[in-house]
Amino acid sequence: MFTWAEGDQVTRDHPRWNEAFFREWGRALADLHAAAETYDGPPRWEWKDEGLLKDSDRLLPATDAAIRAQRDELYGRLAALPVTPSNSGLTHADFGPQNFRYGKDGRITSFDFGNLCRHWFVNDLVISLSTLRRDPARDRLRAWMLAGYTAVRPLDPAAWAEKDTLLRLRVLYVYLSRLAWFGPVPTAEQRTTLASLRGLVLERVSWP
Repeated sequence: MFTWAEGDQVTRDHPRWNEAFFREWGRALADLHAAAETYDGPPRWEWKDEGLLKDSDRLLPATDAAIRAQRDELYGRLAALPVTPSNSGLTHADFGPQNFRYGKDGRITSFDFGNLCRHWFVNDLVISLSTLRRDPARDRLRAWMLAGYTAVRPLDPAAWAEKDTLLRLRVLYVYLSRLAWFGPVPTAEQRTTLASLRGLVLERVSWP
């Protein structure tokens, strides 16, 4: 827990932003999920009980019926998804390059498990892929990450079919996080950010 994570934080301008990195990104995430299938430690909260989602009624403006309707639709769709030991369990919930290091040995060391919660495993993939949605090479990068993941464990078809629903949930989560962060009197710049995020929620974003 207190061992230094050796390696690089790999970003788009890093020389190691390549196929090997994305395959390892997917593989490392699959390893976490494989371990989660047999986890028998202290319980963690369900995804809907995470602070921001649980407090969404308080955070969302009372008059914003459109966003509340989007939230309720998302919750309804996800409530219909099957939950099994093989498709859901403990997830990292923020598995991006800021929360792991890529070592010289080509392996990833993960950290920052503060958002750990019970969710569908594919949600971790969706969160990782959400950082690439606007990248011109997004389809190739996604294929590499998925290849790394499925080399360790399969994707659950029913949950993966709801990847756009899970992406929309992620956008809603980010919007709620900024509402909480900016507080009741946001600056002009913060209001612009909130308007942009609200627009994305209403846009019903999907993988292009």
